Amino acid sequence: MSASEGMKFKFHSGEKVLCFEPDPTKARVLYDAKIVDVIVGKDEKGRKIPEYLIHFNGWNRSWDRWAAEDHVLRDTDENRRLQRKLARKAVARLRSTGRKKKRCRLPGVDSVLKSLPVEEKDENGENSISSSSDDSGEEKDEEISEGSDSEEKTEVKEELELQTKKEMEERTITIDIPEVLKKQLEDDCYYINRRKRLVKLPCQTNIITILESYVKHFAINAAFSANERPRHHHAMVHANMNVHYVPAEKNVDLCKEMVDGLRITFDYTLPLVLLYPYEQAQYKKVTSSKFFLPIKESATNTNR
Repeated sequence: MSASEGMKFKFHSGEKVLCFEPDPTKARVLYDAKIVDVIVGKDEKGRKIPEYLIHFNGWNRSWDRWAAEDHVLRDTDENRRLQRKLARKAVARLRSTGRKKKRCRLPGVDSVLKSLPVEEKDENGENSISSSSDDSGEEKDEEISEGSDSEEKTEVKEELELQTKKEMEERTITIDIPEVLKKQLEDDCYYINRRKRLVKLPCQTNIITILESYVKHFAINAAFSANERPRHHHAMVHANMNVHYVPAEKNVDLCKEMVDGLRITFDYTLPLVLLYPYEQAQYKKVTSSKFFLPIKESATNTNR
């Protein structure tokens, strides 16, 4: 979607900006960022608003996020001063809570502290982000010496590297992917991210069709092998103990339950981790459209 809809965008694609931390539970700091894409989105009340796909400098592209216009600032000297002030206050707050000797966990702050002057005078009220009482209580904490600055930057950098490595190790799962599927995934990655091409929706062969086809295939194989006599003594003894016993590899009900679980998992993880940023914009547009209605609602409208 483009600005042709009549929406005026304050920022444009490719522009270098500063963006606030998107997670409200973390320290309020400004990151060096770049706008990857712009769209016309909707707020909670359904009103059209500009939205920007933000890439945070130095972060993996999987962390790209959509942000509202009020989360984005121009890269100016004034906003740079605000960025440094927020970074110093974030560090000061951690120190005031008794975590001076512990390593800080403030992603993105280390890059800001690298460019932080040894002695930077805060302008009176120009970039104030808190009440006068808060500022007076934090003035001493904000007076960071050159030695402590260097130590803080080193600690933050080491902590970031350690935390990133730990998260990667915890999330590492080895999966054997067939070469045919691997080639398909590589093609998708290239065409979607480099060529900006998207899949035409709705797909003729969707996830439901694939899962249903697997259940049918499983049921047919189970039916053909149902009359086969057990070849092993162990299987014969097990069958005599329970006449209703059905091996897992032939249990159609168990297969249906497993496939239904896959469907639920797919629906849940699709918008979270299975789509590239450009696909997420397409997903958001499609799911907000009345063209794709839930099955029950579609059936009701058809009966009318």
